[in-house]
Amino acid sequence: MRARHPVSIETKVTPAAADEAESSLSARILDVSSGGVKLVVGRAFEQGDLLTLELPAPAGEPAVSVLACVVHARPERDAEWVLSCRFSAELNDADLTAFGATRAKPAESDGRNWSRFPCEVKAVYQIIPDEDDVRREAKVLNISAGGVAMLVEHDVRAGALLSAELHAPDGQAVVTILACVVHVVVQSEHERVLGCNFIQALGENELKALT
Repeated sequence: MRARHPVSIETKVTPAAADEAESSLSARILDVSSGGVKLVVGRAFEQGDLLTLELPAPAGEPAVSVLACVVHARPERDAEWVLSCRFSAELNDADLTAFGATRAKPAESDGRNWSRFPCEVKAVYQIIPDEDDVRREAKVLNISAGGVAMLVEHDVRAGALLSAELHAPDGQAVVTILACVVHVVVQSEHERVLGCNFIQALGENELKALT
């Protein structure tokens, strides 16, 4: 089991399917681990709901948001709900440091993580659904069989579904694949780093072609 760290930190959550008019909700984080979080909110959610969760960041550090899935919800007093959520992507050491916590490895590795390969190749992505069929360019920073990190110049929130066309270093398109944005880091006013999980893992030949 992953070590859980008790905390009491105010944050905000937004339903991943919310439209732009729906505002974020105040929440209080009760405990956190690399794989999930327990928090208190002022409205009901159901098992399977997806939330965008803002992570605390030290002063001057980029804002970070992650996608989390509600795996258990129970009502509390004073119209509050306690939600147990699982991150779509595990928090890294830097994320956990913001909580005053450190990553604790299980006794045996579960072997789920794919090796990441740094690269600088081009991608073209489109948010799904998109009635205007807008395609935008991105820079791939690293890639694995299970996901990709991309530098983009537009605001994309955690929970968004992307169709990503990945190019080889020679510019040839290798594969078009669906990916879910599970982690967003604000680099500057106009730049975001998107951590994405592929809906289906890349094959060995596709991965070799990209790296």
